[in-house]
Amino acid sequence: MKTRYISSVLLPLLLLSVLYISRSCTSAVEGEGSFPYLELAPGTTETIYVGSNDTTVTVNLISNRELEAVSNKSWVTTVMDYNRLRLIIKSNDILKQRHATVTIRDENRACEQQLRVIQDSVSLY
Repeated sequence: MKTRYISSVLLPLLLLSVLYISRSCTSAVEGEGSFPYLELAPGTTETIYVGSNDTTVTVNLISNRELEAVSNKSWVTTVMDYNRLRLIIKSNDILKQRHATVTIRDENRACEQQLRVIQDSVSLY
């Protein structure tokens, strides 16, 4: 009797509640209806080292959301093109290495990734 009650009443209720919970936890951003994710493409590191000259670095991302990127330093400009981020880095004309943080996130800030940019100091030689 207990087995029949479990299989005919409790099991369907459990299944419906799991489906309801999983549906309510999904994101409706852009109508995609799945959990937002953001990660660096394979082979990409969270720290980017560049020389002291003007340079552009492209970072490939994996995400199911529209992304935005901002830098905390004016010498790093960010340009997002879907899942490709271009970092336009101005030359460093001081005798000290400098650091910047680039934050990549979706429009609802449900997922976020940070990159660190380290630029060499200008060389006197």
